[in-house]
Amino acid sequence: MDEKEYKIRISAETQYMNEQSFPEQERYVFVYTMTITNTGNMACLLYTSDAADDSYRVDLGGRR
Repeated sequence: MDEKEYKIRISAETQYMNEQSFPEQERYVFVYTMTITNTGNMACLLYTSDAADDSYRVDLGGRR
């Protein structure tokens, strides 16, 4: 029988938004696209930072 395993792959892509940025005012706007993939053989729940102490959950930060 396979060993139970939690594996999560997280990747991020960034894109600079030139038309919304104003470097002369030191304002720079970026868009972030996050991709989260469960590559393990166990289902996984993703929670915000208030669940960081639970070993069965992945902390992504932010608010609910």
